[in-house]
Amino acid sequence: MHHALGRLPDLAYIIDRRGQVAGRVLWSNDARGLDGILRAVVDDRRPARPTRYAAIAPLVRGLGTISPIL
Repeated sequence: MHHALGRLPDLAYIIDRRGQVAGRVLWSNDARGLDGILRAVVDDRRPARPTRYAAIAPLVRGLGTISPIL
């Protein structure tokens, strides 16, 4: 499924109860983004559209782990 939706390594998709992609975040460590999508799915509503800069904060948080990983 990951390859069918996109091959970027850290994407996280939320699938709703109808089997449709309710939302996605570009970084799987984006707890705020995931929480917003999950709350919308539980409330049976559409999640808010992310801002232009929604991917920056999770990216910056991930930079601290790059050195040990490499």
